Amino acid sequence: MGSIGDNTLGSSRLFPGEVVIAPKPTLEGFSLKDYLNNYKGFAKISRARYVSEHCSELAEEGYRIARDEVKRSTFDTAAYVELCKILAQYTSNSTDQDSEWIVNTNMIAKNEDTEINAEIDRSKKRNSKQESMRALIRHVELLRKMGRMEEAIKKLQDNRDICPDVQAQGELHIEIARISQLLYRWLQISTFLQRVESVLPDPPLVKKAEMAVMRAQASFGECVWKRAIDEILQLRVDILRDTGILECGVVTASDIALYGTLSGLAAFNRNEIKSKIIDNMAFRQFLDYIPECQRLLQSFHDSNYSDVLARLDSILSFCKIDPVIGPHVSQLRQQIIDNIVVLYVEPFASLSIEKMAQVLSFDAVTMEKLLVKMIDKKRINARIDAATGFLVKHTVDPRDTALKRTEEIHSAFLLQTQLMKYRIQYLEEESAVGSLRASQSRK
Repeated sequence: MGSIGDNTLGSSRLFPGEVVIAPKPTLEGFSLKDYLNNYKGFAKISRARYVSEHCSELAEEGYRIARDEVKRSTFDTAAYVELCKILAQYTSNSTDQDSEWIVNTNMIAKNEDTEINAEIDRSKKRNSKQESMRALIRHVELLRKMGRMEEAIKKLQDNRDICPDVQAQGELHIEIARISQLLYRWLQISTFLQRVESVLPDPPLVKKAEMAVMRAQASFGECVWKRAIDEILQLRVDILRDTGILECGVVTASDIALYGTLSGLAAFNRNEIKSKIIDNMAFRQFLDYIPECQRLLQSFHDSNYSDVLARLDSILSFCKIDPVIGPHVSQLRQQIIDNIVVLYVEPFASLSIEKMAQVLSFDAVTMEKLLVKMIDKKRINARIDAATGFLVKHTVDPRDTALKRTEEIHSAFLLQTQLMKYRIQYLEEESAVGSLRASQSRK
């Protein structure tokens, strides 16, 4: 079998699309090594490469961590060679390739592949679906270890007919979801989790917990903030720890705290932040992993929005090098700012745009544009008085409300009356036709 060049991680760049170079995170106490040590295997490798591709200050360290993890936990010799070549650009030394590891690893992978193929042949001769399923899972694990993720997914999809029961079908679908999670393919995760639920409506606790984490991460990755926070708030540290989900090194407790905090700020008002997040004992156990998130949420609840924006930018400087949040940082920040603007305006009948801009650390022009956008989206029911520079809320006269309600009742009454007339007309016609038929039958 040898070294395979057509794999997922052994490519010139793991994450396609436009690369936005970010500065080194300003989050207090940040260490790339400590951050990446929370992950294992391909999750650690992909995150290290994402950091390297998006932060030039951390590029060499990230590529070095990725190379070492490839060598430690995979058979992906193509990715290892490529990372050695990339690292050679940062130093005058040689590529420092371990040629003996490459040869030995390729030999181990080839022998394992031969053994699995023999097992597949035996299971076919015996016409045993159980044995075929075990051989398939072994083959998929080998392909994953070699970095051939696309081939692993195809292998699973092409062999659905060998599943001996619904339990095996569920395992096959969840395996595809696991690989999709490593590739950050959120829609594919959602699709295959739905298929798992269709065949396993009540899966075992371990799978249920794993699926809940994948579903929450996928919702966040799809930028569906309200759905993401609702799903995240159903997670519990003790269950994820007891079932070993947090030990897998794909999603950490810190990730859940971060995703929950940011999606909550984008979707909730101050009261919801307090009742659903800050006072939520289960979620506070996640927040213990990132205290800065807890301080950010408290500032939001206290309406200390200038502090919120300062803390938010510090956290987002770290998020820019996170492969789940990174592509959506600008959109997420804007969503949170929009939410802050709406909540800031809420208690006032009118307020100075210039003073509001000072409180939120914006210039007056930017502040006015934000308010116009919120008015256009009908999130703020107000108008801007250009002469005074004030935002003035529209007040609803109770008499206008009463008149509108009366008009609605009148319109509904007219509609019901018209429908009743049509019904009576229909019944009269049916009665006449029935009488005519009865008289004709008597003749």
